[in-house]
Amino acid sequence: QKVRKGQVLFRLYSPEAFQAQQEYVLLLTSAVQLGPLPSLEAQKDAARVKMEILGVPPGLIAGLEKTLSPLKTVPVTAPAGGVVMLKNLYDGSFVTPETELLEIADLSKVWITPNVPQDASALVKPGDEVSFTVDAYPGAAFTGRVDQLLPSIDPDLRAREVRVLFPNADGRLVPGMYGKALIGVGKVEGIVLPEDAVIFGGGTSYVFVDKGKGHFEPSAVQTGMKTGG
Repeated sequence: QKVRKGQVLFRLYSPEAFQAQQEYVLLLTSAVQLGPLPSLEAQKDAARVKMEILGVPPGLIAGLEKTLSPLKTVPVTAPAGGVVMLKNLYDGSFVTPETELLEIADLSKVWITPNVPQDASALVKPGDEVSFTVDAYPGAAFTGRVDQLLPSIDPDLRAREVRVLFPNADGRLVPGMYGKALIGVGKVEGIVLPEDAVIFGGGTSYVFVDKGKGHFEPSAVQTGMKTGG
């Protein structure tokens, strides 16, 4: 379910929060009766801070100053807008500070994490444009940019993971999708030849150069990136 920032997600009963409200109301009432006293103002400030630490919303605290009526349940609001990805609460459930009640993901921007072959990873730089296609939307291409390259190589894939940031205001890209990413890199100059034409051995790579009239001469070469054979 989509939620917006500031939306009330649930209400929580906390004896400590309710007691803190009562203390604050008592101090407010005393201030009206006794007038502005420095010690009383300090106690009010301390009580307000205590409520804030316990998670009492600023709006509720401001309302207390007008109504002088503590609320038994404290509303908990969404710290950010997004989509609820995980929900671990129900009416009457007992929770502790360690309980993960809700997980909200802001999907207005999403990460795509393609794996780039090790021998081509040096060509990829932050800011490179990436085109991403998924089977769910035939003919559609999403455009993003490389944000960062992770500082490690996957030992099984012999590839480096790249994080690409995509705007996703319409919410069409969702977690778990698979697709194809095409990364636009800078121009690379060199001779293109079939992989089978290169002889690898002894730390040096060789090709045979056709000298004409059936004569071939071995020549040491430095290989660059490899793709598609």
